[in-house]
Amino acid sequence: PAGGQADREFLVAEADIQTASGNQVEVRHLHSRLLNMARTAKNRGAEIDAQYNLSLAEHELGDEAASIKALNAAIDLIESTRAGLDGDRKRRYFGAADIQTIYYTHVGRLYHTGHPREAFGAGERRRSRRLMELLFRSKGSSGLALIDSPAAPFHVEEIPAIQSRLKQLNAVMFAYSVHFGYGIGWALDGDNFKAYDVPDGPSLRRDTELFREALLASNRDSSSMWRLRFFAH
Repeated sequence: PAGGQADREFLVAEADIQTASGNQVEVRHLHSRLLNMARTAKNRGAEIDAQYNLSLAEHELGDEAASIKALNAAIDLIESTRAGLDGDRKRRYFGAADIQTIYYTHVGRLYHTGHPREAFGAGERRRSRRLMELLFRSKGSSGLALIDSPAAPFHVEEIPAIQSRLKQLNAVMFAYSVHFGYGIGWALDGDNFKAYDVPDGPSLRRDTELFREALLASNRDSSSMWRLRFFAH
């Protein structure tokens, strides 16, 4: 209804004002109201937005458990919506920048609150199981054909199965997730699972540009080769 939309727009604008002023308690209250409105209107897009913004407010207020709970709810909504789409519509929806930002935030929040395995699982859910598809469709047989489906979300309980498959292949896997403000790497083999801090997205982009400039300069000036040696370490 027009009135409901006008009320929602008013609350969104008010929440933006309160966010800018740093009043996170009021921000949380306003997004809770927006969440209830979205549920009443059966507006999944608005419900996802409200859950995500609630997670940001809870994070600012120091309640990481509530922040992660809201992110989990947002992602559950995203994946249930995605499951009802087909082909190109599914890819466009899942690849949208705002949807991917929710996944990136979820990965970072889990990692920085001491849950590296769960963060790895969240990262694979963001990738829409592409790693699983590649790993279990590589040479050799696999007993995981039934769970190797892009329609099913990745779960942290599947990590031992990945490690078992890596042992079969005599392989080591390094996965990573980088975004603004954080970078995470995970190293897995048949027996070990380790997580590491790596440079964030902007830092990697900057270093890549510097490396590219050094490569180009090396074609013109051999004295610049020291820069290449620096990057190689």
